[in-house]
Amino acid sequence: MQVLNLPGMKYPTMVAFAAALGGVSAAPVLFGTELNKRFVGGCNTTFTGSDTLNAICYESTKEVITSLNLNHCVSNRDGQLIGYQEGNFSSTCRDTKVDNNGWLTGTCDNSEHNPRPASVNLDLYVKIDLDHGLSCFDIGPDAFGILGS
Repeated sequence: MQVLNLPGMKYPTMVAFAAALGGVSAAPVLFGTELNKRFVGGCNTTFTGSDTLNAICYESTKEVITSLNLNHCVSNRDGQLIGYQEGNFSSTCRDTKVDNNGWLTGTCDNSEHNPRPASVNLDLYVKIDLDHGLSCFDIGPDAFGILGS
């Protein structure tokens, strides 16, 4: 396997990122060539910190490694998570996680600063373009790289 393209990500960071996702040796899930596909089911994902979605997505012999800060995509509106450009949800939400179906869940403060459970289906807002990485609302990834054979 060799590095073909690493815009926005240094090689040591790429290796650490791939290792954090369990490496790139997992059985690939073929993703197809259509742009703006759903990321659920086409990518192996992890959620780090309180706001960053990391993914390795596969197409034929190409592996795309990408990450996206979900503050670009999600907002807390009175204790409810919604898809919203530059919503900065993590400033008022905690205990966040992303499940295997693409749902971001956590505890978010409402307008009276009372915590309440909240969730949003990220698959409605986060897309994967295998030439550009994860995105939402036309905001591109925070990190992106392509590995190939």
